Amino acid sequence: MSLFWKSLVLKLDKERPGWRANTIWTLDGAAYHSGEASLKLLQHLRIQVLMQGPHSYDVAPCELFFARFKSDDINPRHVPTSKAHFDTVVRLVLDRCQKIPRSQVIMFFHHCMQNVFRYLVFEQL
Repeated sequence: MSLFWKSLVLKLDKERPGWRANTIWTLDGAAYHSGEASLKLLQHLRIQVLMQGPHSYDVAPCELFFARFKSDDINPRHVPTSKAHFDTVVRLVLDRCQKIPRSQVIMFFHHCMQNVFRYLVFEQL
């Protein structure tokens, strides 16, 4: 998580200077979000964070997106989805995302995509 956050902050700093003034990251209470090391890193990166309560999926846009993503059989032909078939996984994800109504699309869905790939790929990337 820390590598991802650091990379994201560098990208945002480059593409949207001043983004911290009007941005709050919404995180769930997972250990990799709320652990001492994570909280220290978020403070060091000067990230404003809103921690969600337990089991509050209904207030997390990415959870709603991911629920919609999983509502369809995204791999009806049961094509392989291991690390060796990464291009196939990307195609499956993109095809499924294009079927989700625009009303369900959110602006920043990097976390959603992490969930999607975990859902499809049973080996660690």
